[in-house]
Amino acid sequence: MKTYIITYLLAAGPTPILQGVNPDTQGLDAVPILIHNVVNIALFIAGGLSVIFFIVGGMRFALSAGNPASTKQARETMLYAIIGLVVSLGSFAILNYVIHIF
Repeated sequence: MKTYIITYLLAAGPTPILQGVNPDTQGLDAVPILIHNVVNIALFIAGGLSVIFFIVGGMRFALSAGNPASTKQARETMLYAIIGLVVSLGSFAILNYVIHIF
């Protein structure tokens, strides 16, 4: 079974981290592309977590049953999730802008 999984992963093509790297690219030429891909994956994960926390905050708000303390915590969770999403999107935009300039 392990052999099939490893064969599938190898046959699936390049990993997302190495996507965009020319096989002939060596040394320091591949570093900016590698950094760009790693940061994009990290920002994708951060954005996904922000959406999950927003949903959790909405569920907590719906289940608070009018309790002011629970309602306040749920609103704060949703607010911080939105802030995290905005920061993630802003970081993504700034990173792509800077990478394309250089």
